[in-house]
Amino acid sequence: MALSIKALNNDTSFLLTFAPSITPSDVKTPELFPGAYTILIDPWLSGPATIVSQKLSVQEHTTPSCIDTLRDLPEPDMVLISQEKPDHCHEETLCQLSPHARSVILGPVKACKKIKRWQHFDFSCIQCLKPYNPRDLSTVFRVEIPAFSANGTPGELTVCLLEPKRDMSGVHNAIGLTYRPPASVLSLNLSSYKAIAQTLPLSAVGPPPPLPFDTPTPPVRPRTSPGLGSNPAPETTRPTTAKSGTRPTTPKRPLTSKSVFGRSDNSNNPPTESRPITPRFVSARANTIVPSPNPITHQTEKTVSVLYTPHGVPYQAVQPWASTHLVSLAAHPLTLFLHGFDSVYGPWYVGGVMTAGLPGGLDIVRQLLPRVWLGAHDGEKKIRGAVAKKVQRKNFALDEVEKAVGEALSANGKAARTITEVVRLGSGKELRLGFRGLDGGHGKFKVM
Repeated sequence: MALSIKALNNDTSFLLTFAPSITPSDVKTPELFPGAYTILIDPWLSGPATIVSQKLSVQEHTTPSCIDTLRDLPEPDMVLISQEKPDHCHEETLCQLSPHARSVILGPVKACKKIKRWQHFDFSCIQCLKPYNPRDLSTVFRVEIPAFSANGTPGELTVCLLEPKRDMSGVHNAIGLTYRPPASVLSLNLSSYKAIAQTLPLSAVGPPPPLPFDTPTPPVRPRTSPGLGSNPAPETTRPTTAKSGTRPTTPKRPLTSKSVFGRSDNSNNPPTESRPITPRFVSARANTIVPSPNPITHQTEKTVSVLYTPHGVPYQAVQPWASTHLVSLAAHPLTLFLHGFDSVYGPWYVGGVMTAGLPGGLDIVRQLLPRVWLGAHDGEKKIRGAVAKKVQRKNFALDEVEKAVGEALSANGKAARTITEVVRLGSGKELRLGFRGLDGGHGKFKVM
């Protein structure tokens, strides 16, 4: 897997680019690489964000964004809005996108209703997220990413909305993301692009050798796709009578997950989710490299997992997603934790804790062991209005966060085998994680 995170400002606007791990670390446009998928998160570039009324709260950035308009970016595959508040769902910024854009605009129900009132985007592009329920597969929004070789398997991106049972302020939710890249012959050979030319051309692959005349032709088994969550019924062959003088044929074993995923089917394996009953979205990308004659029957890359909590969320709201969805996709431990370091407190009638910051993030770090904790929603702002006079803020330096994370993991006995890197990006900076050739191996990260 490869993941690029670019900070568009000092607040919580990010451009995420997921790509296969064969993507070179020095590529300038990873979003154009086959199998890549881009997500624009909570864009707010300029202008005020008025909450309820100008008398209550008006916020503005003190540091300019790295771009002037969203038109300076390639059109993203998805625009993800975490909540309806104007510092996350900013009309002036979002309407910079073309009304004819093909991007999927995804968010909670209140955010989608707000965007529809603007009458700017095609309603068919606006999709609502339901709160995640492990017993209801329709609460998982899925995007199928087409395979980039003829015999490859498609990838998948999933989005889940995680909400606590009680939230007076209405801002303490989270978005869970997973990305499984498409698999092909390139996923098996990561040495260089030249490996593509070494494969036999399609014309050189002849038909299989003929079977001996006395070998019975095996029955045709219907093909299944990995991850469908159900196996075909076992095939049985009617035993022959005693007149034939042959031994009865043993019924064939059903296709198990071992033949599809390379592991045996037993009770110790994580549960698998079946296909959703809701329609799946398909990425608009049609990139193709080279068809390969070698069939790919298993997935070779680790699933990327991202948890975005701009204001913080209790782990109780995350636990069902982590224990079912992440486990079923083998996406634990967490790849990226997008959560602020600084804490912001307000009066009780506006929700009390407005941003949980470091104290609210440590419990999730202890439970999910993220590879990288990236600060979000920590940018300085000009705030005026009645709320501004009552807001208190506690800032944490990067070394304070690193020390607190180390102590939290040590208390659980996990420090020796788990390292969570703590990163803070400035406006325009980019973090790359897991790209091929990055510092000599996979799993490394680099700030650009």
